[in-house]
Amino acid sequence: MKMVFWDSEDSRKAAAVVATKSPIPEDDEVFWVRLTAAEGGALLRPDASGVALRVRRNDSPLRFSQAALVVPETAGVVALTVTRGRLTEDGPLIGSDDTEVSVDYVVVSGDGPASATPAVDFTDLQPTRTLTFPAFTYEARLLFNVSDDDVPEIAESFHVVLMEGSVRGDAVLVAPAATLVTIEPNDKPHGVLFEGITVVRNGGNYGQVSVNWTISRNSSSQAPVSDDLMPAAGMLVFAAGQTVGVLVLDIDQDELPEEAEAFLLRLLPDTVTGGAEVDEPMEVSGETEKTSRRCFYF
Repeated sequence: MKMVFWDSEDSRKAAAVVATKSPIPEDDEVFWVRLTAAEGGALLRPDASGVALRVRRNDSPLRFSQAALVVPETAGVVALTVTRGRLTEDGPLIGSDDTEVSVDYVVVSGDGPASATPAVDFTDLQPTRTLTFPAFTYEARLLFNVSDDDVPEIAESFHVVLMEGSVRGDAVLVAPAATLVTIEPNDKPHGVLFEGITVVRNGGNYGQVSVNWTISRNSSSQAPVSDDLMPAAGMLVFAAGQTVGVLVLDIDQDELPEEAEAFLLRLLPDTVTGGAEVDEPMEVSGETEKTSRRCFYF
C-alpha cells in the first residue's frame, strides 16, 4: 500500500506502478489500483476510485517436443520439432504469439566411439543455425540426414541445443531446451559368431588336395539352409603339408524364439582332387543351438 499526498495547490497527482519483468511465460494479467481511506476532508467517487491495469501476455516458451530421440541408421531425414507457446507437449498455448521470435542452436558431439561424427554419421540440413517462428506459428523443425554406411559401429549420438543467450523477440527457453539423438547400429557392431567344423587329413600330406561339401536340413523343414547358416556348400582345400582344415559357418544370430535346428553336413567323395580319399564318417549331423566340434578324416 502506498500513500499519495496533495498540497492545497495540487489538482492531480501521478502514481507510478512498475511492472516487474520475469522469464516466466504468462498470459494476460489484470491488476487493480484502488484509492482508499481518503483523509483531510477529501471524498472518493465510488465510480472512479479504481483503475484496472492489464499486463499483456509475454515470454512465449520455446522448447523441443522431446528430450531424446532414437532412430535407426536407415532413417534417412530426421525431423526434430521445436514448439512455441506450450510448456508441455499437449498443454494449452501461453505467452505472446503475435510477433516474430527466433533462437540459435548448436550441434554438440564428442570424439568418443559412442559419439556421432558430423558430416560422416549425420548432416545438418539447415542453411543457417537460426530457427525462426513467424507470428502465430507454433512449430518449427530442424532436419538432419542420417548416413547409412557399411561400417560396423555401436550406437552413436549427438545433442542439439537451443542457445539461451540467442533468443530474439518476446520468448524464453524452457525445458527441454536440448535433445539427444541416438543412431542405432545396423552393421553387426559386435561381430559375427562363427562355428568351425574341423576336417583332419590323416596319413600322408604330400601335395595339394581338395574336397567339396554340402549342408542340408536334417528335419522336415522346407526352409532354405541359408535362413539359418551360410554357406550351404563349398570346397575345402588342403595345401601341401597341411593336415587340418576348418569349415567356417556363419550362424544367423536372430532373436526369434525357436528350438535347436538340425543339419547334415556331407563330404562328397566324387569331388576329391589330388589323389586323397574320404574316410568315415563322410557325413555328420549337428544342431545350430547345440553345437560341438565335429571331425572328418581323409
